[in-house]
Amino acid sequence: MEQFENMKSVDETANDAKREFYTQNGWEGSRFDPNLSLKDIAKNIRAYVKEAYPSCKFSVTVQRGNAMTVALMEAPQAVFVPEFEDGYKELNQFVIDKDKALNEYGASMMSDVNAQIQAYNYNDSDVMRDYSDVNFYHQIYVGKWDRDFKVVGDEIEITQDTWVSVDEIEKNPEQYLDIMKQEDKTLEL
Repeated sequence: MEQFENMKSVDETANDAKREFYTQNGWEGSRFDPNLSLKDIAKNIRAYVKEAYPSCKFSVTVQRGNAMTVALMEAPQAVFVPEFEDGYKELNQFVIDKDKALNEYGASMMSDVNAQIQAYNYNDSDVMRDYSDVNFYHQIYVGKWDRDFKVVGDEIEITQDTWVSVDEIEKNPEQYLDIMKQEDKTLEL
């Protein structure tokens, strides 16, 4: 017992301890909280994209307990370069800004969304030792495998079968006002 006589009593808890990583490259996002469930994190990501990109439509889902999927489904302008003809693309979360299928607008938006997701994550993995330790896994898409991404703008119904953009109406308003009078429609911008 003599060996313990000179030791001081310490009042500390696990909450007071600094997080230590197993690997030298471990990191923790600025919003990481071990008390947040993945459903809570997905809820926060949904709130963020609704506020930051109100004219876009995102799908944020939780799968298999520790995986989140975020997909951009609609935006007011194209996110792909003209040469990319598919309406669906899985993005590599590590190099979104270098993806050749995305234009500047798409790369900027999706990089920002990825940064928000990563803020809730941590990674203490070591691929050389086949050791994986993350808070959650996530995938980022533009469109989904069964539903293509769509560019949507301000559209106004002229007839039951015809949709016309606001830009088109502004170019030739008389033509569309005549159609609307015949169809007994009102124009609300």
